[in-house]
Amino acid sequence: MLEAPRRVSGGGEVAVGGRVVPARSGVAVDVTATTTAGRTRTRHARTQADGTFSLLLPIRETTRVRAVAESIGSQTRTVRVKPVVRIRMRERAGGAVAVKGRIRPKLPGRVLLLRRGAVEPTATARTRGGRFTLRLRAPRTGRYQVVFIPSGERAARSISNTGVIR
Repeated sequence: MLEAPRRVSGGGEVAVGGRVVPARSGVAVDVTATTTAGRTRTRHARTQADGTFSLLLPIRETTRVRAVAESIGSQTRTVRVKPVVRIRMRERAGGAVAVKGRIRPKLPGRVLLLRRGAVEPTATARTRGGRFTLRLRAPRTGRYQVVFIPSGERAARSISNTGVIR
């Protein structure tokens, strides 16, 4: 039996555990994590006297987790990542506005800057190292949010906090 969270916000280390039946201590358990990009990583654990095991797995994108003990495998659990997007707006000389943002975890993808009530995005950009910058020369006043669309279905879409241009 394998236990892992279904969702995690912002990535990070996730506790994964389970139980081997019948309960015995010292059983070697291999926990395999496969990302949506196809990268596979295996971690090793040993069971306690009650047959349980646990370990921390770093999760940065949607990942499938499976445990194998003594050639018997568990069910596969999918841990979905919901990125956290934060923006900051700064007014520049001449009425221009710079929108800087950060995405956690650092995933590749696109960002769309949307003004509340608008049908089309005001600006778009690609992320680099989990960061992006949008420069608006003559922005309209209003409330703005960024929608992050990760590439390759690595995570769920995410919406940022609201920024205001006055």
